Amino acid sequence: MNEKDKRSAETIIDYCDRIADYLNRFDDDKEIYMSDSLYKDACALVIIQMGEFANDFQMNFLKNMMELNGVN
Repeated sequence: MNEKDKRSAETIIDYCDRIADYLNRFDDDKEIYMSDSLYKDACALVIIQMGEFANDFQMNFLKNMMELNGVN
């Protein structure tokens, strides 16, 4: 795994930890989530960021695997 992929994986893990912190802070209460726009926005932003890092990570991984297998 190259350094960029490693950093992406570490960032995704950090974002997962943030979601866990949000859930702990609000007692994993669906009613609070549904009524608190700041809580929803915080979760949504982190999920979007995870998706962006995951896409980048996946593309780099696929490119590296293709190169290893001699595919252009």
